[in-house]
Amino acid sequence: MNSPFFMGQFALEMTLILALFVLPLKKRSKPWLRFACGFALAFAYSALVPIFTYKVVTELAFLVAAVWFTCDISWQDALYCTICAYAAQHIASGLNILIYPQVQGFFLQEVVFRRFSLNLFSVALYVLIYFLFGKKVPEGGRYQVSTAYALIATGMVLAVSLFLNIRVLDEAQISGFSGMYRYCTMYDILCCVFILLIQVAEKQKQQAQRDRNIQKQLYEKQKEQYQLSDQYRELINRRYHDMKYRLAALRQETGSLRRSELIDRMEEEISVYEMLYNTGNPALDTILTEKSLTCKMKDIPFTCMADGEKTRFIDPVDLYILCGNALDNAMEECQKIEDPDKRMVSVRIGTQAGCLQLAFVNACQNEVVMKNGLPVTTKEDAYLHGFGVGNIRDAAAQYGGQISIDAGDGLFSLCVTIPLPEAS
Repeated sequence: MNSPFFMGQFALEMTLILALFVLPLKKRSKPWLRFACGFALAFAYSALVPIFTYKVVTELAFLVAAVWFTCDISWQDALYCTICAYAAQHIASGLNILIYPQVQGFFLQEVVFRRFSLNLFSVALYVLIYFLFGKKVPEGGRYQVSTAYALIATGMVLAVSLFLNIRVLDEAQISGFSGMYRYCTMYDILCCVFILLIQVAEKQKQQAQRDRNIQKQLYEKQKEQYQLSDQYRELINRRYHDMKYRLAALRQETGSLRRSELIDRMEEEISVYEMLYNTGNPALDTILTEKSLTCKMKDIPFTCMADGEKTRFIDPVDLYILCGNALDNAMEECQKIEDPDKRMVSVRIGTQAGCLQLAFVNACQNEVVMKNGLPVTTKEDAYLHGFGVGNIRDAAAQYGGQISIDAGDGLFSLCVTIPLPEAS
């Protein structure tokens, strides 16, 4: 029982669970060679150094170094990963203790075979914990925990393991209180499960808070953009009418053919300013004017049929979120198409069956991948850029509406349906 193999049992079990926990993390060059070297050193220490009271702490230190040596993460993340894996190992070890009397009569009495059978159970449990915890908590290949948070998690796990496992359990076993020994083991397991659940809940809380912060930033940015767009539209409107009057006065004067050609060229250059909309909602006019001008500059055909009167119950900023995001996504997708003749963006805003419908259709050359009813972004910064359609869905939900997406045959269609207020 004191052979190097069994003395190194802890390092072997930790190697199994950590091999799973490091899967979603960013790796250094030749990660699995690094992994093998690091954990060979940890196993050698575990197997060759005699057991003493707090040997598990020094073993964990070797494992933290092995994780850091394998993965491109901070030492805080390496410590956090190792201590959470240790909690998982502690759960499996405790369950083995509880199950051991039940399986003892069904397997050969030799210790090696009994341990082998229970290790199979541990591996299955490790895989389950990986999918419930190890795969969910890392983000972008890192845990990104602070020094204080990593030390707090370490303190909680070690407090449970060292106090219960080394002190209470050993005392109960020595004293012959088998019932107390089992109760302490179950309490030990529950504590470790609770600690892991706390980590998942805290990560979800942080994720939700960051989502809210980014949503708020995007909302403020779009609010400012709407205000600038409204000023931009008014300026264009004034300049457009001013130039039309000047050209009309210039045409009444007699002059050479050259003057007429210059006038024709000026009219052609300012024709873009005729893309001003009067839908019955100034906010919608601002949005459509801005986006149609952008389409003109990017050589994207733009068509629109809109009844702005029916959109007046929507807050201008929310309307900008609904239409602005949809049109920005549509233009971005069209720019990926090299042939200008195959590009197109179409907008239709009207009412049907007591609902306001905002339909946006654009040409699309790539297959759209959907996840949870939303298209998956192809941008490298998926976290930041994944909010476009999500913002549209959230803005529609404020008015009791929903979105539907259809993609195929080279077209991408986004339809927002919002019930009309009773007053309408």
